[in-house]
Amino acid sequence: QNTNDDIDWTRNSGGTPSSNTGPTSASEGSFYVYVESSSPNYPSKRTILTSPCFALPSAAATLTFQYHMWGAAMGSLNLELSTDNGSTWASVWSRSGDQGNAWASASVSLASYAGSTITLRFNGLTGSNYTGDMSVDDIGIAAGSTGSGCSGGISSFPYSEGFESGMGLWTQGSGDDFDWTRNSGGTPSSNTGPSSAASGSFYMYTESSTPNYSNKVAILNSPCFDLSSLSSATFTFQYHLYGAAAMGGMVLEASSNNGAAWNAVWSANGNQGNSWQSGSANLDSYAGSTLLLRFVGTTGTTWQGDMAIDDVALSSGGSTGGCNTVNISITFDNYPEETSWEIKSGNTVVASGGTYGSQADGSTLLLTECLADGCYDFVIADVYGDGICCSYGNGSYLVTNSSNVTLASGASFTNSETTNFCVSGGARVEAAPVAKGLNIFPNPVVQTLNFTYQSDVDAPALLRIADMTGRIVHTQSLVLNQGMNEGGIQVENLAAGSYMLSISSEKAMLTKRFIIAK
Repeated sequence: QNTNDDIDWTRNSGGTPSSNTGPTSASEGSFYVYVESSSPNYPSKRTILTSPCFALPSAAATLTFQYHMWGAAMGSLNLELSTDNGSTWASVWSRSGDQGNAWASASVSLASYAGSTITLRFNGLTGSNYTGDMSVDDIGIAAGSTGSGCSGGISSFPYSEGFESGMGLWTQGSGDDFDWTRNSGGTPSSNTGPSSAASGSFYMYTESSTPNYSNKVAILNSPCFDLSSLSSATFTFQYHLYGAAAMGGMVLEASSNNGAAWNAVWSANGNQGNSWQSGSANLDSYAGSTLLLRFVGTTGTTWQGDMAIDDVALSSGGSTGGCNTVNISITFDNYPEETSWEIKSGNTVVASGGTYGSQADGSTLLLTECLADGCYDFVIADVYGDGICCSYGNGSYLVTNSSNVTLASGASFTNSETTNFCVSGGARVEAAPVAKGLNIFPNPVVQTLNFTYQSDVDAPALLRIADMTGRIVHTQSLVLNQGMNEGGIQVENLAAGSYMLSISSEKAMLTKRFIIAK
């Protein structure tokens, strides 16, 4: 324990005293350490847990641990390192906000500190109320680099699995609360789950009836994918999240070190409507390596929370089969719980989201949908009837296609606003030629990410960095000049993993994916 912080860490067995936050058990064994965020331990109270000294070998070493950060008012947790006996500290890993009700793996390379004597500390900061318990467990340091990739599995592409003859090479996860179920027809519960498969007869789903709620986790693991011969890759699937507003959510995670650490590459939360929808994850950053994927479903506080997947596929290159990327950026006003959106083909909802009661006021959410060729309506709605600007905050929205042409944008409306747009074969909505190109380097990056941006006009713009769950981790304002613009962003304080950098102006948004390596 540290004497210069506000509160101590607690060694605990079983669940924490507060509801809707904290783990129900240790990651392994019986005990773990956690931060109790109940009053008077919020808001913004500092808590530090310091390690003993470690004399690292001259060869590379890796630190691994399990962490749990679940709660609506979750604060932040940083892992910091000192080489001068605590006089100065550098962040080597960090997380902030709700990370879901499951233990997660972290892996930090200590190769740059080989031969040094180091001290580590977990530096936590509580959020705005009691739902912010954070925990760590199973801390270890081992010689060698981060775990090697998986072996065997799938090396011929395109690959697809529709679960028609069984689960194929997909397997149930271990260490979760319950299993996924292979099913045909509807699920047993009313007003939740699909009535049939997306195609064929069978699909996989999570049954959220008792005892599988509240906040229970089910994990479905992919086979190993050998992407060593690919320069780009895309994973596509059909998903169905229909139920009560508090039904929970699903995350697709990727690991390039055989499950030692996982990064989220796609997520969806809450009721998405009673229809199958298309999901897509760009795996270009994993090309040339071996890869594991897993679907992590976390139930909400109701039995009406069945989640399903079908028709999973991995192919080389970008999205195929008439699937067009549509990027959605929503900056909320002071009432995110009032905002929702839909993409409709005629009277059929093909994608939707919201409301967003778990999002912070004024925060920005980045989403990606994959649509077939055709024309659609983008509908954004506000249940209070005052739009997302400008009575109670300055919200806005922007929808772009894969060429970064603006398909829909706005801020001020009443109950709802509808914009028609077309992708691929249809007539596209035209936009002012603001952006010509965005380039970033180096990639992967350790400290400074450089970018160049070609603009046709002088224009203000906003730069954002989002993690793979859509959470914004960095923003800054830009003033673009006509011609080539250059800049750099310090990213060394962000955790290792995949991120999206976007630069958006009034008329366009360009996005690039990059990797932070530690």
